[in-house]
Order: sequence, then structure tokens, then C-alpha cells
Amino acid sequence: MNNRILAISKQSVIELSSVNFQTLIGIVFFLLAVPFISNGQVPKGNAAAVKAAETELALAKVELIKAEQQVSTADSMLTAGTNLTKEGEMELKNAEMETKLFTKEYQSERKTLEKQATSKDKADAIRATEEIKNLDIRLKTKTKDNDTKSKNALKKIAAGDKAIQKAKSLKVTAQNGLLAARNKAKLAEEKLTKAKSSK
Repeated sequence: MNNRILAISKQSVIELSSVNFQTLIGIVFFLLAVPFISNGQVPKGNAAAVKAAETELALAKVELIKAEQQVSTADSMLTAGTNLTKEGEMELKNAEMETKLFTKEYQSERKTLEKQATSKDKADAIRATEEIKNLDIRLKTKTKDNDTKSKNALKKIAAGDKAIQKAKSLKVTAQNGLLAARNKAKLAEEKLTKAKSSK
């Protein structure tokens, strides 16, 4: 199940990345295709500087979108890891509860059968003895089943915790990248404004 969850997440990221990549390329070509001189708003002789500033801003916006996507991906991984851990914890709790309840029932039923096994009525004694054997087999089977459930739950918890730690690390890097991308885009906008207003 862990591999299925990770596979689904990975496929979603791949599909999203593909769409965003096409979008980003479209943005770049659109911005670069927009005339940079119109109606005398840009001072004559400054076309090259404006074009360079527009190109720089377009690329900065692409980096900004990529950075935002990386933060979103880290958030998604964090959510998936958290859900996986919670699911494992619930399964572990249920397995422990089942073991506790069955053990209580087993002890009560065995105590009754042990008394019957000492009955003067041989038929009742033999029957009780056989039922004790069957009860012991049921306990062994149930214990083994719940142990397996507990082990699987612990593995799920470990996988979830690992995903959470990885997501937290990726998010720190992504947030730093996002901050840098925002600053770069801001500077590029300021540079373009300055280039358009220069004489």
C-alpha cells in the first residue's frame, strides 16, 4: 500500500510538472513576443535595455512559478506522510485492542472449561478437554494474526514518519528557493521599470 501511495503521488507530480512546464514555456514566449516599444512610452534608443529587462523578468517569473510548485509538492508529501502515519497508528491500536479483548475472552472461557474437565462425568470431561485444545489453537492463530497486523502497522508508521521528515527538509529548501525567486522577480520588475523610464 505504501508503494501504491508513493506511486500515485509521483505520477501526479509528473503530470503536474508536464502541464506546468508547457505553461511556463508559453508564458516566456508570450512575454518575449509582446512589443516592448509602443506609443512612445519607451524612450527612443533604449529598446535594447528594455528588451533585456523584459527577458530577465520573464525568466524570473518562470523561476517563481517553479519555486511555488516545489513548495506545493513538499506540502503534498507532508500531508501524505502524515496520513500514512495516522493510518498506521489506528491499525496498531485496533490490533492491540483485538488482542486484549480476545485474551480476556480466552482466559474466561478456559477457566470454565478447566472446571468442566475435572467433572466426574467422563463424557463432559473429555468434551471440555477437547474444547480447551481447540481454544488454545484459536488463541495461537489469533495472536499470530494480530502480530502480523501490528508489524504491518509499525512499518506503515515508520514509512509515514520517514516521508514527513523528507517533506519537511524539502519544504525548507523549497521555501528558501521561493523567497529567492520572489526577490529576483521583484528586482527584475524594478529593472524593467527603470529601463522604460530612462532617457
